[in-house]
Amino acid sequence: MFAAALNVVAGGEGEEPPHGTEDDFLELINQQLQTVDISGASDDVQLHDDVRAALIGIVLEKSEMELLTRRRKEIPITADEDSLLSMPLGYLLPSTSNARVECMDKESQLLEAETECLTSRLKHMKSATKKMSTTRTQLRSAIKETDAKSSQCIERFDEMEIKMAIALSGCLSSSYQLMDVFPKPGVDLCSVSPQRTTTDGPFENYRRILDGISSLRKPVINRYERSVDDIHTIEKEIPTPEEIAADLPVLQELSTEGWRASVRSAEETAFDEEIEAIVDALSQDDRVDLSEFLSEDDTTTAEYSPEREFVDVEAELAAALKLDQINILRNKKFALDDAIRSFKEHILPPLQAMHDCLSSMHAKTVEAEALLGALGEEIEAVDDSVRAATPPKGTTAEGDASDDSLMFARLCDFFKSREASRPKGAPPLVMLDAEDIKNEINLWTAYEATLLEEEERLLARVSPSLENLSANHAPLLSATYQHSPLNSSPPFSDSPHLAEVKRSTQAKVGALAETLAKIQKVRPQQINCLNSNADGGCHSRILS
Repeated sequence: MFAAALNVVAGGEGEEPPHGTEDDFLELINQQLQTVDISGASDDVQLHDDVRAALIGIVLEKSEMELLTRRRKEIPITADEDSLLSMPLGYLLPSTSNARVECMDKESQLLEAETECLTSRLKHMKSATKKMSTTRTQLRSAIKETDAKSSQCIERFDEMEIKMAIALSGCLSSSYQLMDVFPKPGVDLCSVSPQRTTTDGPFENYRRILDGISSLRKPVINRYERSVDDIHTIEKEIPTPEEIAADLPVLQELSTEGWRASVRSAEETAFDEEIEAIVDALSQDDRVDLSEFLSEDDTTTAEYSPEREFVDVEAELAAALKLDQINILRNKKFALDDAIRSFKEHILPPLQAMHDCLSSMHAKTVEAEALLGALGEEIEAVDDSVRAATPPKGTTAEGDASDDSLMFARLCDFFKSREASRPKGAPPLVMLDAEDIKNEINLWTAYEATLLEEEERLLARVSPSLENLSANHAPLLSATYQHSPLNSSPPFSDSPHLAEVKRSTQAKVGALAETLAKIQKVRPQQINCLNSNADGGCHSRILS
């Protein structure tokens, strides 16, 4: 162990120990090595480390020894100077200084890596924010486009409604004029139009609904009738009051004799049972008190009374008949309740819905009749004013012919002015006689019905389209408001979590930047200071 200690003290093979007496030196080494466990060392390396740890406070490291050797060669030091020199305060060993420098280097590398990681995260967050802004802009543009399309559709519907109203009023006026020109008693031109049958479509639908309700009603009625028939069959098997009255005397005689016989039999049976009980008790115990048996209540004849010597057969039959009638009425009630419940659950709801729909249609029909009446009055007023402004017709055939030709010319001019608005695929416009006028009126009537059907289809498609738009917007709106801080905040602001991450990231980046700047500024000075401390410390430790 001393050889290992000397090797550690000398700093390597072939070097001599420091100056001094050998006894003092060995005594100092012995005191320092008292804590070293020689038997516990597994190999020479561990023993060397243990000895080094024990002597680290009194010996120099290899770098300190080399530095001291160079200084002694350059500047000789006397014994007086050795006694005056001392170790400076805060001196660090070269190994400790190197370890601290390495630790600071690793820490700076870790800080740089963390700074890079936070910087990359900040870049990703900025890119995500840009993407969210782009998505928000796209959503806004899509909403604006949808609103614009909806506004255009509404405007088109309004224009179509106005055009249809104008065309309808023109057709009505032309029809009235044509009826005045070609009066045919008993014949209505509108009644022969094939498009008149299209107005029966909704009523056919209601008829089909009524047929379906009738098909649902028939099983309920059949089930109720079967139940009532079964009850009537059972009711027929029950004797009538007349039959019961006829059989009453016979039953009374039989009941009187039977009652007396049953009473006698019951008394004998009770007496026999009582005697058997007394005999059994006496056979089991000789000291039985007979007063106990005599004092016990006779439960077998407790309900017997002399007044009930005869059974009231008439009352019993009346009660039984009432019970049968009650059961029949109860079964009828159950069958009727079942039918009523089936009607309420399956038949009345569609009937009520159809009634409500027809009621609303009736109100609309009354309103339409009022409007048509007002329109007819206005048309009649206009017609009267036109007739008052025109000169009276002549009574001759020439005057009638001239008026007819004038009206025919007006109708021709009117239909020619509307030639651009005629439906696609219509035959060429030919106005030669009254038959052509009639065909043109029928054509416009059919075109009007087609436009009405198309309008109904468009209106039917508008509601589902709006619902689809609302359904598509609902997830976007929910996601948008989900990422807003509050319901009252702007819908496209950052979420609280994202804002907190931004703030913490910015704070960490600032702190890391300050730390990195401090490390970059202080690191060279610390290294020089460590070198200077190492140089001065070697002298002081050796001299001390």
